[in-house]
Amino acid sequence: MKSQSTPLDIIHHWWFTVNEPAKSNMALNIMLKLGLHNVSISSNVKLHEYLTEDLHYLKHVGRALSMRSLIDYILSEMTSDKKWEEITNFHLSIVDSSNFDKDARTEINSKIPEIEPNRTAWINAAKSWQDIRGEELSDQSILIWENTQSSQSF
Repeated sequence: MKSQSTPLDIIHHWWFTVNEPAKSNMALNIMLKLGLHNVSISSNVKLHEYLTEDLHYLKHVGRALSMRSLIDYILSEMTSDKKWEEITNFHLSIVDSSNFDKDARTEINSKIPEIEPNRTAWINAAKSWQDIRGEELSDQSILIWENTQSSQSF
C-alpha cells in the first residue's frame, strides 16, 4: 500500500475506474445496504462523500473493512452466471408476456442487447477489484496502515 494512500482512498480510486453501469449500480447497492440511500442525492455522490469523509484512523479501518466486504459480496452476486441468466430470462419473460403493453415490451426488448456489455462491465470490475483486494487491501496491508497511524497518534 502506498504510504500516502489510505485504504478508503484506494477503494475510492478503484471505484472511479469502474465502468458504467456497474459503477452506478454498485454505488446504489452499497448505499442501500448501508442504509444511507437518499433519493434526493445521487448514490454516486453519496458514495464519494462516504469514502472521502475525514475519519479517526480506527473508524477508517472499520469503514474500509466494511466496504471491502460489501464490494466482495456485491461482486460475487453480479459476476455469477446464474445472476445473468436470471436477468436475461426476466427480460425475455416481459417481452413474451401479454400482461405488459406493447410499448413496455418494446422498451425491454431494446435493453436485451445491453445485457452482455453490462455483464462484461461487472466482470471487469471484479477483476480489477481482485488486483487491489489481494495486495493493497489485504488484511496485512490494512493492519500495517493502522499500525502506522497508531504510532503517529502518540
